[in-house]
Formats: sequence, structure tokens, C-alpha cells
Amino acid sequence: MSLRTWFRDNIFTVIKRGTAPIEIRRYLARHGSPRLNIGSGGNRLSGWLNVDRFPPPGATFLDATRRLPFADRTFDVVLCEHMIEHVAKPDALHLLREIKRLLRPGGTVRIVTPDLDWFAARILRPVPAGEPDDAYRAFLAERKGLAHVSWCDAINMCFYEHSHCYIWSIAELGDAMRQAGLYDLKVTRAGHPHDAVFEGLEGHPRLIGDLVNSLEAFAIEARG
Repeated sequence: MSLRTWFRDNIFTVIKRGTAPIEIRRYLARHGSPRLNIGSGGNRLSGWLNVDRFPPPGATFLDATRRLPFADRTFDVVLCEHMIEHVAKPDALHLLREIKRLLRPGGTVRIVTPDLDWFAARILRPVPAGEPDDAYRAFLAERKGLAHVSWCDAINMCFYEHSHCYIWSIAELGDAMRQAGLYDLKVTRAGHPHDAVFEGLEGHPRLIGDLVNSLEAFAIEARG
């Protein structure tokens, strides 16, 4: 563990946990149309309440596996980008119910996460070198400094790296969202929202590029 990580986990996060109630009250008092960015990491959005389990400066502490510290029907919009795969399935199901509880009637949520269907298809129907989907393997090889990355490598990286806990298929996440009470579901690719309210907000396209991001991950938008 680096000194920076130790400081984050043992000092800064503890301080941020203590200041979170004040930061939340201040945000809600100043915004008539509150918006919640769950698992913001470094993607802190202007005008949004950016929350994370390990919040960087400018974000607020929140443990999304517990009951969220907000009254019912608090938020107009919720974004959850590349976060839900970092918690176990029971915690993810709890989070979906909490999002439903927090959304105002007609409010919208966008959940972005790696696409199990896409990864499975790459094993069942491998794509030839040079095809657009194969850009994903080339990206991983370059990023890892490797001469070659197989599709088996790519899938194992998705499952076992980046602190991932559960990789969702489109159908399973959609069913879970409906069971949580969300409705009017629309499936899109990562970085390509259906609702204009989410346009240009995601952080991953800036980190890994739009093509690779849209290949590896899908999104589902829904109403509360």
C-alpha cells in the first residue's frame, strides 16, 4: 500500500465521513433541482452532489451499500457510472431500490457498467484482427505493455482487475431495475446517452477513449 493510499483510507476518508452530513445539507440547500453522481471518483460534475466511498477533494463521502442519507424523492437525476460492478450483487440490488426511493416522480437514472453479453460474444464469436471490436484487445495490449492479449485475457481482466465484484448482462440488470420499481428502460452504449441531461457527463470516455468505452460497457436509463 502506498503512502498516498494509506492516507486516503485512514485519514482523509475518515475526515470526509465526518463532514458528509454538513456537505449534503449545504448542497441540498443551494440546489432546487438536485442531481446525484454515485461513485464519482475523479469525475466531479459541476452542480451535482458527487459522492464516493473514497472521495477525492471536492466530493462527499457516501457508502452506497448502506441506506443512503437522503429523504425520499430528493433527486431529479442520478448518474451511476462504472460503480455498480464494484459491489456484490446483493448490495447492487439494494442500491437500485435506494435509487428508486430517492428519485422524484419522473426523475431519471443512468447506470453504466461493463457488458457481460459483449465479452461472452467475443469468446463465442471471435472477431478477426482489424475489425472494430478488435480495437479493444489492441487497447489492452498497449495499456499493459504486452505483445498480445487474447479474448480470454480480456475477459479475465474485466472480472478480476479494477476491484470488480459482479459483471452484469443487459437482461439481468434490466430485470433488477424493473424489480426495484424503475420503469421506461432504455439501453444505450456507454458514453452515448439517450436523455440529453446526461450528455457529455461520463468520465470513462476521457480516460480510455470513446470507442473502447462504448465497446466494453452498456448503460440503462430509467425513470423513477
